[in-house]
Amino acid sequence: MNDINQDQAKLLLWTMGDLSYLFNENQEVIYHELQQMKGREVSLLLARRFGKSYFAIIYATMMCLQKGGFRIGVVAKNQEQVRKIVGPITDWLVAQAPEGFIKKTTSRFELLFPKTNSKLIILGAEASADNYRGIGLDLAICEETASWEPPHYENMMVYILKPMLRKSKEKLKIIHVTTPSPKYVDHPFHTDMLKMPNLKLTIYDDKTSTKEQIEECIQDSGGEDTHAFRIEYLCQVSRNEEVSVLPAFNVDSHVVEPVDYSPYYVLASYDAGGTRDHSAYVEGILYKNQIRIIHSKDWSPMTSIDEMSEYMLSRKVDKRIGDLSGQVEIEFAQRGLHFVFPSKTNVEIMLTELNSAFRKDEIVIDFIDDNMLLIDECQAAQFNNNRTDFARTEKFGHCDLVSALNYLYRMRKFLKGAKNRYVEGIRDSEALSNMSSTAYYRAKVKQQKKKEQLQKLVRR
Repeated sequence: MNDINQDQAKLLLWTMGDLSYLFNENQEVIYHELQQMKGREVSLLLARRFGKSYFAIIYATMMCLQKGGFRIGVVAKNQEQVRKIVGPITDWLVAQAPEGFIKKTTSRFELLFPKTNSKLIILGAEASADNYRGIGLDLAICEETASWEPPHYENMMVYILKPMLRKSKEKLKIIHVTTPSPKYVDHPFHTDMLKMPNLKLTIYDDKTSTKEQIEECIQDSGGEDTHAFRIEYLCQVSRNEEVSVLPAFNVDSHVVEPVDYSPYYVLASYDAGGTRDHSAYVEGILYKNQIRIIHSKDWSPMTSIDEMSEYMLSRKVDKRIGDLSGQVEIEFAQRGLHFVFPSKTNVEIMLTELNSAFRKDEIVIDFIDDNMLLIDECQAAQFNNNRTDFARTEKFGHCDLVSALNYLYRMRKFLKGAKNRYVEGIRDSEALSNMSSTAYYRAKVKQQKKKEQLQKLVRR
């Protein structure tokens, strides 16, 4: 290769579609890790100043150079971001390209690749994105997704972007390159990213920053434990703890893979919302000395008692507790539903208890679709300005799922008490076969004694 000069080497790399020489050390790691990721949609959670927009454009260009007839969309927050951030990167890239590899159109938001007949389109995720509905894409790269306005995100993903990708033959169709949102803790992307493969690189993974620069970032943010540092440099979905209802809740430690709960005693908790607020329902079991939330449900104020009753009656539970008014209690009872009223006290005291339970890892939540709203609510629920009550929001109502969870925790004595009636809360005697020989023997002795007591009662 000694007979090839720099310009010839550059020409060969562009012909092969390999522009990785334009990446810095951090971006080389991102590129390598991205090649290993599997899934239809993936997220790259990157700390500030990792060059997310730059990486997105270079990667998109590589795909257009490598694949014939390829259509790729890079989606920024809005057209202003396209003009200020993405546009200058594409202008620089065009200037770097050997002649004939990239052709600019009259629009700054499209790049053509004549050698492969591919096209790179730059979109903004706001109302004008509807103009792109008729275009088909093979791959989309969403830039700073968590900064998009939530309505724009939902509109773009559901009604525009995913239909544009419907006929794509690519296994990987959507790449999110972003930092978590500092503005919207309950951003829908924060929930969606839990369901997809993701790569997280924090400031401590930054190979291009010195210790002194990292220390400056810590000082400028007010410390490592601050809301700003956790979001911008640790890529954590962070809350303002001054107004957060459950600051002790942490997705990484309190959201777990589900287990087979069929043999376990199930306690259900219901919070009636009435005509103004949502109604909420959660189910929990005692599993390895932790209260595990296995199911949850949220109903709008317009939902009828008949619909809620039918749903709750379809669930296999052992006891129900409920915070509901006398008339609602009567209407449920007429439909065959009966509740034990929960132990209640001052809201602040109850939430202090609930936060303490999360800090001690006494409560975990199964990572299933049914629980996603509950997980969101635990992350994002906030107090009102005076800290006298929950803040009402369109998505969470009056934090009714948190209330139902609170009642279930306060009435955990029913789950603890299940140990006296069942082995470790297990109600199915067939589950005895899964125990150690010592536990099995003790359980059998308990069962036998109970049978003898019942037989004596019957023979009287």
